[in-house]
Amino acid sequence: MATSLTPKELLDFVVFMVLGATLVAADLGPRQYGCTFVYNNRFHVLGGEGVNSTTYDVFAYTEFPLDLTKGPPTWHPLSVNQTFLSSSRNSSATVIQPYLNPCVVSPNGTLIVGGNDWIGYDISKDRWLGPLNLVGNVSSRLYPSCIDWDSCWKPMVQVNDSLWIFQGLNTPGATNIYILNLTTFTWTTRQQHITNTSIPSAMNFTALYYLSPADLAISANGMIFMVGGVTQVNATNSQYNQIIWMFDLQSYSWVSSPTKLPTGVSRHHLFYHSPSNKLYVYPGVSGTGTLLKNSSTIPAKNMQVLSITHTGINASLLPATSTRIGGCAAQEGSMFVIYGGNNGTTIDDKFFIFDMAEAQWTLKAPAVNQSNTSTPSSTVTSSGSVTPSILSSTNTEGGISDIAGNIIGGVILAVFVLLGVIVHYTRKRNPPEDQKSDSASVSDSATMYVNATQPWAADQASDNSQ
Repeated sequence: MATSLTPKELLDFVVFMVLGATLVAADLGPRQYGCTFVYNNRFHVLGGEGVNSTTYDVFAYTEFPLDLTKGPPTWHPLSVNQTFLSSSRNSSATVIQPYLNPCVVSPNGTLIVGGNDWIGYDISKDRWLGPLNLVGNVSSRLYPSCIDWDSCWKPMVQVNDSLWIFQGLNTPGATNIYILNLTTFTWTTRQQHITNTSIPSAMNFTALYYLSPADLAISANGMIFMVGGVTQVNATNSQYNQIIWMFDLQSYSWVSSPTKLPTGVSRHHLFYHSPSNKLYVYPGVSGTGTLLKNSSTIPAKNMQVLSITHTGINASLLPATSTRIGGCAAQEGSMFVIYGGNNGTTIDDKFFIFDMAEAQWTLKAPAVNQSNTSTPSSTVTSSGSVTPSILSSTNTEGGISDIAGNIIGGVILAVFVLLGVIVHYTRKRNPPEDQKSDSASVSDSATMYVNATQPWAADQASDNSQ
């Protein structure tokens, strides 16, 4: 016959269930290639590939300031759009990874993901808005399907309040630029002008970064830097690009810098520090010449630093604390933060912080003074024909954090009901002395739990007894 739990044991079990469910709900875990962004001093990661490729639905944030000397930061779960969880969407990375594009935040605080479905998410309210009703005509398939997690790449960059998507640079002769205004949600199309310098040759996995005239006064409208990339030579070999391209927003034309990268690079991140005019190239896969295809899993050993002036670009190497591929990366002030990625052996959950002002790796990242940063409205503005289309399936259903909360609440309720039933039958079965003992046990257990979780309560009780 099975042994029944005493009321004290059952109370301890309830406490374990509550704490355990809370810890599980907030665990992000190892991952790479997640949609990563910083908003209002919070470092967010949506999706990405986990160790077993089954945890890419997770959405969570941790808060600045970060202090790695005190241990790993605490993650807080957020709602996940139900579309990310449906079986038709997450059956393979070929489908799910385009759904993390474009991973851009509008001035009013709306995260835009969903690939060709353009799904909005209200960051401040933790609320999915459904597909946005974008105005204007562009290709309905700007984001092609992918064969694996690290191949879902598109040449795009945020320019002020607009998202610029270059017609595939892996397609020779492409000239269109598709521009989405992130305030009015309106599309326009511009043409890249052909000058003495041709549009960059077919390449993949490059990185783009926009420098405004305030950052670097070498063009009236600013410059887009495109660094690195890889060109497929044949079925087994790839050519890593060392050329630094610049796109002038005044002439709409490309030029290449006489300075080249020390080594070619792909699958990397770009971060800019305006006071020092330095563009940091965080690896990534790096190499010179033609490399074997299977070398794409070996991280580069160094960062590359581009010092940009009116007279030219100087390139140098800087050791990286832990180089990796596919790290979830974002910039906060003069710091950039890397979470996870493939270290060459496995996907991990490590944090790394680089201080661009001091040009060194560090263990702390402060919060940015909110008085000096933009804090846009948290809702999508409806004006004229620019109205987000809200689907009931994504707008009214609870996200994953709501679902987890309901499940946890249901488990706790069921356990307490079971506790009541056991106490009831225990009192009927046991003699009065045992009943007193059990009652004292429950009382002692409850007192121990209160004292353990609320130490001030014990102090207050002691004061009252005096």
